[in-house]
Amino acid sequence: MPSDAEAVRVADRVAAVTGANPDDGVVVLVSTEGRPAGPVARRRVAKARKILLAEPAIARVRSPYDGTRLLISRDGKEAALIAEFGDVDAIEQQEASQRLLDAFEGRPGVLLGGKGIGFAEALAAIKDDLLLIELITFPLLLLACLWFFRGVVAALVPPVLAGAAIVLALGALRALTEVMSVSVFSLNLVTLLALGLSIDFSLFMLSRYREERADQQDTAAALARTMSTAGRTVAISALTIAGSLAALLAFPQPFLRSLAVSGVLVTGICAVLSLVVLPAALRLLGDRIDSLSPRRLQRAAAREARPVQDGAWYRLARVVLARPGMVAALAVAALLAIASPVLGLRPISIEPEALPASADTAVVQQHLDDNFDPPIASPITAVLEGADVARAPRLAAEAARIPGVAAVLGVRPLGPGAVGFTVLPRERPPSAVAQGVVEDLRSLDGLLVGGQAALALDERREVLDRLPLALLLVIAVTLLLVFLLTGSVLIPLVSVLLNLLTVAACFGVLTFVLQDGRLEGILDYTGDDGLTLPTLLFIGALAFGLSTDYGVFVLSRIKEARDRGATDQEAVGIGLERTGRLVTAAALLFVVAVGAFAAGQVQTVKEVGIGLAVAVALDAVIVRSLLVPSLLALLDRSAWWAPGPLARLHARAGLSEVEP
Repeated sequence: MPSDAEAVRVADRVAAVTGANPDDGVVVLVSTEGRPAGPVARRRVAKARKILLAEPAIARVRSPYDGTRLLISRDGKEAALIAEFGDVDAIEQQEASQRLLDAFEGRPGVLLGGKGIGFAEALAAIKDDLLLIELITFPLLLLACLWFFRGVVAALVPPVLAGAAIVLALGALRALTEVMSVSVFSLNLVTLLALGLSIDFSLFMLSRYREERADQQDTAAALARTMSTAGRTVAISALTIAGSLAALLAFPQPFLRSLAVSGVLVTGICAVLSLVVLPAALRLLGDRIDSLSPRRLQRAAAREARPVQDGAWYRLARVVLARPGMVAALAVAALLAIASPVLGLRPISIEPEALPASADTAVVQQHLDDNFDPPIASPITAVLEGADVARAPRLAAEAARIPGVAAVLGVRPLGPGAVGFTVLPRERPPSAVAQGVVEDLRSLDGLLVGGQAALALDERREVLDRLPLALLLVIAVTLLLVFLLTGSVLIPLVSVLLNLLTVAACFGVLTFVLQDGRLEGILDYTGDDGLTLPTLLFIGALAFGLSTDYGVFVLSRIKEARDRGATDQEAVGIGLERTGRLVTAAALLFVVAVGAFAAGQVQTVKEVGIGLAVAVALDAVIVRSLLVPSLLALLDRSAWWAPGPLARLHARAGLSEVEP
């Protein structure tokens, strides 16, 4: 959040006086065995308080024996301690949280939770998930690559490139931690994109190389043609994905900025490896790239490398082109139906750290929700400054009468010329009740409002304010690059509309499955109040970029066939035949890679896994196979029109898979 946001200013004011940040901290639940005033309970609380205060990152600890009855559960069986971090950054908080987890490990009757512990548990869960995903996904991808790449040696190319990309990207991220905050979810993003893009890029490069070799050219000539055609398309594809992710830099949230930087970084690394290392490997291997391949796969590879106009994808194109209006209408209707649940989407603005119900953080939060009244771990802080301080008692009384307020704690000084009081809502963030309390408090003249609910509200407003800029950047990059590839004015506009439709369908599935609680038993999660807004923005940006990625490969081959003299409809058939299997294979392999994240323990990771798998599958099955050819047929020759100045600009740029 920007430093001038109201919630941030309130937190800074409180921290300047108390030395503690009330919005970040650790909650310790201690079992009182039904006797909150008994010696066992007091001894446990005292020991827990001593451990908390021994941690240098903890600035203040609130105890149930400090006169706050609210820190005792309604049934008297539990006592809560709330520890607040001092002036430390996110990495120091994570390290301190892990030390506290180690210090409290094995102590009977004690549970740790809160925001700091949640991030520490999320980091541990992500590391476990990555190990599991690598153990499961890599063998599956290797088997799938063996089939789609038509050979053992060729099948080893994507995993090797992906492994190199992961190592290089993680090393670069480690260096970035010295100058910026890097989210733990960047680890997932690096693995996901390294696998997916290495497969995509190497599949299209190798396929084109085999085509050129089938023309009886030597290795050097085939590589030169491959680089001047498929190589340029891979470069454009990488730029579209990087541009979509870079648009996330328009938002101030460190979570989104770190994912944007990580995504651009790993995309660039994959492109460089595919355009530098892969051609060098092909030059060294020559025909040995197809060695250790069963004869059946060798025959399939040779057949696919020859120019054919009677394959399955060519026949599908002819069927689509025969009735383009009906096909386009049915495809759009299907995507709109899939997207329809998005009308009930409830975006929530909290840090993306949701863990399964079995995690200690989730258990503690459930105890706080069920047994404590009100939610003591999520207070709202109200501050008055200057001449308004005399009105504090009256405003505190008015705050107590606001619907959704459970309690208002006493007015206290916050340094020279400032006072504040704490408001406890009946429901914790990100509920509508808590945010409604913030809105009502801010309507009281002169009152500054902070706390987690206020921070979530400020974050959502900031995101919505910056969203038009981010969309403009994504659309501008897509329009520019697709124009440079095709030389058309209409095709880039169609590409943007189709990408937006794919993203909407993706969000519709996420709303139906995750927000509304479908498949809870299968995917091990609990339906929530909504979907986290930062995660949705990331999924939308990456899904948009990947949709453009596949579109670039299809359109480039259609344009190449057209530039070589084929009619418009014939070019569509040839382009789909050349890319249909490749796009489907790339999409399937990407779905295998990203779909494994749906089994992750962290709900944010599940959202990313399900969302991107759905987006890629819908794009490959409906958009690229049905909508693109049908719309090109409906637009006919006008699809490739451009005004004179733009046509001359495209002719000079020459960014297409056309024989030089």
